[in-house]
Amino acid sequence: QAERAGSDAEGVGGGGGQEGVLLNLAMSRDVKISLLRNMCVLAECFGRDSTHNFLLPYLISFMNDPSWEVRAAFCEEAALLPRRVGQVSTEDIIWPCYEQALQDQEERVL
Repeated sequence: QAERAGSDAEGVGGGGGQEGVLLNLAMSRDVKISLLRNMCVLAECFGRDSTHNFLLPYLISFMNDPSWEVRAAFCEEAALLPRRVGQVSTEDIIWPCYEQALQDQEERVL
């Protein structure tokens, strides 16, 4: 599911605005890690619905990043999200990412 959500997220920011800027900035490994390190703050700013509909699909696309540091940052920070996003987002979006991480070739991801 993380792969599917990642491809959905690619089309989200196509219309420009803040979402487009965020998508364009998140190309480098360091920027992705910085976004992930602040995902709880971003979730507070976006609110539960926008976090579920935009932020999480975008951030979970990072689980497909070639850099193991990006994937590890997602796993570290996503553990703090369930209280902010609720049960549905946790079960449908976050947990499948951890299932994917368990199969990651790089053991430092978890």
